[in-house]
Order: sequence, then structure tokens, then C-alpha cells
Amino acid sequence: MSQIIKKSKSSKKAAFFILAIIFIFFLLLATVTPLSGDDWTWASKIGMHRLSTGFVGYNGRLLSNILEIIITRVFFIRIFLYAILGTMLIGWTSRLVFYQHSAHAWHYLLTIGLFLTMSTEIYSQTFGWFAGFINYILGMLPVFYFIYWLEKHLLVKNKTHLPTLFGMFILGITSCLIIENITIYSVVLGIGAIVYFLVINKSQLPSIIAYTLGTVLGAITMFSNPIYVSALSGKDNFRHVAFGVQMWNTIVKIYSTSMYKFVFQENGVIIFIISTCLIVCMWQTKSNLIVSFLKFLLSLILFSYSFFAAFIRNLFSSANFDSQLILNILSIFSIVFVVALCLSLVFVNSLPLRTKLIFYIASALLLSAPFAVITPYGPRCAFATVSFMILAALELVNYISSLTIKIDHTHKFKYMPLIFGTFSMIFVLGIMTANGYVNHYRPAAISSQLRQRKTTVYVSRLPFQQYNWDTSPMPNRVQHLVYMRRMHIPEKTHNLVFVPFKDWKKYQKSF
Repeated sequence: MSQIIKKSKSSKKAAFFILAIIFIFFLLLATVTPLSGDDWTWASKIGMHRLSTGFVGYNGRLLSNILEIIITRVFFIRIFLYAILGTMLIGWTSRLVFYQHSAHAWHYLLTIGLFLTMSTEIYSQTFGWFAGFINYILGMLPVFYFIYWLEKHLLVKNKTHLPTLFGMFILGITSCLIIENITIYSVVLGIGAIVYFLVINKSQLPSIIAYTLGTVLGAITMFSNPIYVSALSGKDNFRHVAFGVQMWNTIVKIYSTSMYKFVFQENGVIIFIISTCLIVCMWQTKSNLIVSFLKFLLSLILFSYSFFAAFIRNLFSSANFDSQLILNILSIFSIVFVVALCLSLVFVNSLPLRTKLIFYIASALLLSAPFAVITPYGPRCAFATVSFMILAALELVNYISSLTIKIDHTHKFKYMPLIFGTFSMIFVLGIMTANGYVNHYRPAAISSQLRQRKTTVYVSRLPFQQYNWDTSPMPNRVQHLVYMRRMHIPEKTHNLVFVPFKDWKKYQKSF
């Protein structure tokens, strides 16, 4: 017994140590990640003007907008808030899956590894961009916490106290003042939780009702901004809402050009883990010939698509083919994969696991649903959906690792997530450090050229600019002008040109 207690304490110490390492990682990552795109706008007078108007005519993201104004102006708040929120995301995601047992070090490292190896385009608009981080990463935290609270209180029978009701009400409001699709999801989640707990555990209903009332108030506050009425009426130049026949055309266009790619194809590691674990789950029990054939067919589809997404898609160039035809084929392939994924759940023996996976899939669909009719749809819009896919992957890994049928040397399995998570952190930090280093010397290069009275100012692009968003905006974009003002480049008499990193030394010789 004492041996078990010692082992438990040792495991907790290791998990705490890993969380501390993850916090330091995010602290360093925030330090080297440059401000870019909308960050420059929020840090300028435009950001303060938006605040003075209560963001009327811009959007209803009151909480994230205010935080964005703060973090783009105060360096220490920016890096510590980034580190705290990033660590909370990893911690709560892990606890959500492993809440019944003490989370181990490998749980946290597997979680951070999956988040860091998601689509590069999604990463660039979330972890690699402070405006995206404060909207999309922060937006997931109240949602994950509420789901964690629901799981923890599923069978708990106790009296609800006033501070708890107040806290849940504030949580509901907070969750709805960050990002629009999370707002809609939070309201639906609250209503669904009321219905579910009405049957399962009525003692927790007061807290859930308080949360739901908070989400309703938060949603009313957010969508009372007139910009959303303008979008619905077609008067907003940025957001567009489609109805009727146009809606179906929009759904097909968004899915076949963007959504399938950001959600499935570019998340090969996550998809491969989900598929592999599902295949193992399906073949746990013996079946008759017909069922075995169906399992084989589903396994073939799951493995084929996930293997393609993880290892093959970048090996072949589609330049010699009709690009639209390729997009259509790949989007149809992804739909076939989703259908196979859903059908494979029928053969998962564990009812709790199946229920959770269905919930994660439903959540992912609900979070993507608004973008079927609202444009534009970008990589950052897929973050919440991919987050639930990561939950599904972790849930499956947890189930497979805890099977009663032990395979020789299964304890060595735990070293794989440790290596995977550690490598992911080192890799991303190395790339972002290179970007941060080049970005740090941009102002000096600009000042040197201005002192020499050059009217065309050259600036190096970042070496791995695909991991950051909008660090070298095109001349026709407003951020190009904002950056010129930020760098004190006279906009009427001077030109700003971003040159490839590989050619930068050639331009340096001229000044």
C-alpha cells in the first residue's frame, strides 16, 4: 500500500514538473513571437478608438478585444498571459480526459504535442498571432472547464451554494464574450446540460441553469452589436451571410476549398491517432463474416485517409492536374472518412467511450456549422473543431492504454508521447526563435535606410513566416499601411517592400 502511495506521489511530482516546463515553454514562445497583422492595429490609435466606441460597428467580442488592447501595449502582461492561458489549455484538456485518475507527465506532453503539430495554417493564426490567441485559445478555456465540471459533478449529490451559482453565472457570461461560434456553442451546451441533468442528476441543475442564464446574457450582449445586423442584411463589407440556394452553394464552396483541408487533411497526426485507435477498438471482439467484412472496409477507409493525410499528401505535386478536380476529390475523400469514422463508433464496445466520442463529434460539427453560412472562413475558425478532435484522440489513447489485455512491454508506450511532446516543443520554439530574431532587427534596418534618405525601404520576411500570421502584409492591405506608420515610414513619399529572407543579405549591402 505504501509503495502505491509513493508511486502516486512520484507521478504527481513528475506531472507538476512537466506543467512547469510547459509554462516556461509558453513563456519563451510568447517572448519570441512577434506582434503582427491586427496586433499592430490594436496597438495603434485605432484600437483605442474602437474601445471608446464600445466596439460598436466592429464586433461584440468585448472581453477578448479589451485583452488584445492590453497585451499589444504591455510586454510583460502579454507574455505571462500567453503562458498562463497556454498552460491552462494543456492542463484542462488533459484533465478533461484523464480526470478519473491522476494525470501523468506523458498525458500533458501528448496533449501539447498534438496542439503544436496541428495544421501550420491554424497554428499561425492562433498560437502564432496574439490577436488569434486571445480569441481562439482563450475561447476554448471556459468551454473545456464547464465540460470538465459537468463530468466531475455527474453523480455528485450536494447542495448548491450561492458563490458557486455566481461563479457559474460569470463563467457563462465570460464564455460568450470572446468569439462568435463559441458563444453559440456555449448557449446550446448549457441548454443540453440542463436537459441531460434533468434526467441524470437534478441536484446540480441550479449551477447549470446559472451558467446557461449567463450564456444567454452574454450572447445578447455580444450580438446586440449592430455589426451583426449589418451582416445579416448584407451591408457588412467583411462578413457575409448566405440564405436559400446561395447557402448550399456557400457550404459546398467553403468545405471543398477550405474546411476539409484545415480540419482533416492538414491534421494528419491527430487523424492518424484517432483512426489507429478506432481500428484497434473495432477488432477487440470476434464477429461473423459480414460484420468482419464491414469492419475491414471501415478500417481500410480510416487507415487510408489518415495515412494519406499524415505521410503522403505532401509527396505529390498537383500542379500537373486540374486543381479544382483535385480539391473536389480530396473533399469527397474526407467526407467518406467522416462517414466511416461515425459508423466505426457502432463497433466500439465501451459505452462511456462511445458516448464521449459522439459528444466530441457533435461538438466539432456544431462549432463548424455557423461557417457554413457565414463567410469568410479562415484557418483560425477551425481551431475549436480541431480541439475537440484532439480530445477524441486523447480519449482513445487513454482507452487503449488502459485495456485489461496487456501486451508485453506496454509500459514503453509511455515513452513515445514523452518524446513526441518534447520534440514538438523544441521544434516549434526553434522555429519561432528564428522568426523572433529576424523580426527584432527589422526596426534597426528600417531606421538605417531612413537615415540614408532612401525612398524605397526594404524589410526581410521572416524565415518561417508560415508559422506567424500576416508578418509581411501585401501593399493592398490596410496592415501594410499600419506597419509603415508603426515603423515611422512616411507613407506618402516612401514605399515599403518585403523581400524573401534568402535574398536579404543582397539588399543589406546597399545600406
